[in-house]
Amino acid sequence: MIKTQGDPFQSILERIVRQDIQRLVVAHRDRLCRFGWELVEWLCKYNAVQLVVLNEQQLSPEQELVQDMLSIIHCFSSRLYGLRKYRKEITSKVREEPLQKKPECPAEQSQEDSPVPRT
Repeated sequence: MIKTQGDPFQSILERIVRQDIQRLVVAHRDRLCRFGWELVEWLCKYNAVQLVVLNEQQLSPEQELVQDMLSIIHCFSSRLYGLRKYRKEITSKVREEPLQKKPECPAEQSQEDSPVPRT
């Protein structure tokens, strides 16, 4: 899940679309967004907003792929470590709620209980 609501990133995108800004300056690509850089570039170009990256690195396709993979791993590992913070709360919540029996699957019903008449 990509968080955008209430995010400074969302505010920047809204300002680009409203054409409130003429130039967007970022230190590094991944400081603005970890995923979807091409979409941000297109959005800026479409709305006549100049996009300036101060520390632009010229990477080979292989290096760019490795950077993307590392960003993905970092993002999801951060989420995983964040979940540890709530582990105790989740565990106590699960213990408090009784297990509810799942309804039987129609395929598991016996022939006698079946609403379909036998021929």
